[in-house]
Amino acid sequence: MVTVSTAKELSAALKAATGGDTIVLQAGDYTGLTLTGLHFDIPVTITSADPGQLAVLDTLILRDMQGLIFKDLAVKVDSGETGVAVSGSDNVVFDHLDVYGTAASPTGGGILVRTSDGVSVLNTQFHDLGVGLSHLDSSHLDFSNNTFKDIRADGIHGGGSSNVLIANNTFTDFYRQSGDHPDAIQFWTTNTKTSAHDIAITGNLVVRGDGTQMQGIFVTDQSNGKLPYVNLTITGNTVIGSMYHGIAVTYANGSDISGGVPGKPLFFTGTVLDTDGNPIVGAHVDTWHSDGEGFYDVQQADKLNNKLAMRALLTTDENGRFWYRSITPRYYPVPTDGPCGEIMRAAARSPMRPAHIHFWFKAEGYQELVTQLFRPDDPYLDSDAVFGAKRGLITDPVDHEPGDTAPDGTVLDEPFVTVDWTFTLTKSSE
Repeated sequence: MVTVSTAKELSAALKAATGGDTIVLQAGDYTGLTLTGLHFDIPVTITSADPGQLAVLDTLILRDMQGLIFKDLAVKVDSGETGVAVSGSDNVVFDHLDVYGTAASPTGGGILVRTSDGVSVLNTQFHDLGVGLSHLDSSHLDFSNNTFKDIRADGIHGGGSSNVLIANNTFTDFYRQSGDHPDAIQFWTTNTKTSAHDIAITGNLVVRGDGTQMQGIFVTDQSNGKLPYVNLTITGNTVIGSMYHGIAVTYANGSDISGGVPGKPLFFTGTVLDTDGNPIVGAHVDTWHSDGEGFYDVQQADKLNNKLAMRALLTTDENGRFWYRSITPRYYPVPTDGPCGEIMRAAARSPMRPAHIHFWFKAEGYQELVTQLFRPDDPYLDSDAVFGAKRGLITDPVDHEPGDTAPDGTVLDEPFVTVDWTFTLTKSSE
């Protein structure tokens, strides 16, 4: 164990360190520290001598670093600056930090992770900042059990990163300024070149608290479907007091679109072809359906805290495919308290619609297609109130038992359903 008291001594101790060493920082400020090209197979730990009186890092830059653990430290963020910037590094852990900016001018960024692999930020407090935690073009990131409070813009945001876990974080008391669009968690595709994949956002708590309204989880694709997210899971999150939608997602093949609504799992795979049987790449797919009790998300906005559920905007891949996980819908009645109900009663018709899934397809050079799909065993299949159920729209679902492997590779401990269907679009000139 080596004890240091200045940034210069810390830099020298790291250059002399071997894997497994611990460097202890005496209380005080460690300003303007840049570390480059140090690799440790066994991580070196950097920590405060007294957890009750944290050493303060004031601007830390890590370039091409491997095998470091920063624990029980404070990070001071100057206005408009970034407290910790990590690039081209791997196997770096930040644990139990206090990352803070200037309360009077919260414009700085806490931690930025860029083009790095295996970076974890755990059990850390972010407060009085413009943005808490940013990531760009990185992989194998773990942002868990952190707290974000008194933030102006976003808690966690970034793009181009894959194999990301954002779990069990708390976001509260955001104070947006004019022109801000604050999000607890945001992903984007701007300036990215490939689809981000294997992203799990789970167990997070977003509460407005005493602050202004902010959005919960905002996952968008500015490429309009050219770079769709693949295997995105958003589950078990709680959003209270958000503005607009608590959770909004676009273009995410393989995602769970149920929005956490309970029900029998459904795994849907679709293929979009032209009339010659060729796959249509980049077709936009708008899909939505009811829950296991026959209600759509817009009918239970208060219950779902205004978040989107059981609907998604997707895009087809190079094989014309799209896929997602959701829950099995149920039949429901059309409204019967107005002219529609009078007509139904006069015709002695049932007001029930069989369970179905809606689809709306758009692709350049092709006619739009709006359609629905049905189960063959629905009790109202032959008496659809709006005459929408047709023989050619009845699927052949496969019912699975507990213990079976789902299309996404998971083994479920409950029954689930899989549906595979091919859609055909007609060229605009045909």
